[in-house]
Amino acid sequence: MDNHGSWDLDEDDIEPTGLPFQQPQIEWREVEAFLPADAYPIFHPSDADVAHILALMDTTAVELELAPGEPVASASGNQFADLRDGRVVKVGWRASELMLEAYALVLVRARTRVPVPRVHAAFVRDDAAHLVMDRVDGLPLHRAWASPGGGADRHAQLPRPALRAVLRQLQGAMDQLRALGERLAAQAGGAARGRTAPMRPAFGSWPRQPYAHAAFVDERAPAGLQAPSLVFASLAEFHAYWLARFGRHAADPAYADLRALWARSEGGSAALPELMHGDLAPRNVLVKDGAVVAILDWGTFGWYPTFWQMIGMWAQFKPKRVEDAIKEVFGGPSREASVYVELLALLDNPSFVEDE
Repeated sequence: MDNHGSWDLDEDDIEPTGLPFQQPQIEWREVEAFLPADAYPIFHPSDADVAHILALMDTTAVELELAPGEPVASASGNQFADLRDGRVVKVGWRASELMLEAYALVLVRARTRVPVPRVHAAFVRDDAAHLVMDRVDGLPLHRAWASPGGGADRHAQLPRPALRAVLRQLQGAMDQLRALGERLAAQAGGAARGRTAPMRPAFGSWPRQPYAHAAFVDERAPAGLQAPSLVFASLAEFHAYWLARFGRHAADPAYADLRALWARSEGGSAALPELMHGDLAPRNVLVKDGAVVAILDWGTFGWYPTFWQMIGMWAQFKPKRVEDAIKEVFGGPSREASVYVELLALLDNPSFVEDE
């Protein structure tokens, strides 16, 4: 079923339709054609395999730790169990988001060289999704770039050449995902009623779902704005969602900047979204021995505006030497990225929630 709907707005009437919080579950038939032939058992494990994994979680598993005495934290409330056999289980109650992550990991591992953990199984039991994957040892990027004297990780500080190499590796991963998106659009177009032209992607989670990104899924938001229930057909619709989201803060300068972006996109050419991780923040990049060993947390995988690519990196506090290295590799943030970094920071401001 197509999740597209109209978000046409009048300049003086920026009001979206009702948007329920629950995201739809991605069905196997929607992604089967894009995944490798041997992926079926991963997403349809036998009852015996599932029982074995659940038994391990009950008997031998321990809480996954980033370092001794430091459990892995999740802003989404997911839990992590270390099966102590080289595998970990990620358990979450946003089943659609976690299953999207599993599909994305299998897809990206099979069709690119982007480093991601291998998925062994993914299933839903008792309303909770379980993602069983390889454990990958490494430090989150923001810990690896710690300044001298910055605590227990100071020994892991990346020298400037190594930091640039890591950033270029991330740049290569972005390029691979962009190219993958072009191939997927062509494949989807060919599969749709014999078409040979690429299918135009919509702004939303892969393959064609409303965004599952935590920035769009917020229980604190006003009723009807907790999450999109539709994909966005254009960049103007993407901006319109955020204008409605921040409408009660129209006096904030960031709102005026966003309105200007929306007005420009309304009259401009039709910009296509790009396939990307969606939250390439330093916490989701594991490094070891001066190289990226894994990119994690793919529940945000989807089609976004080009400027969204580096949002997570620009929003992260970082030493000046790190910011300089990022600008050297990627250039500075675009105007659009700067506006959205400021807007997303408002979501973490208690007064923003209270005012709502």
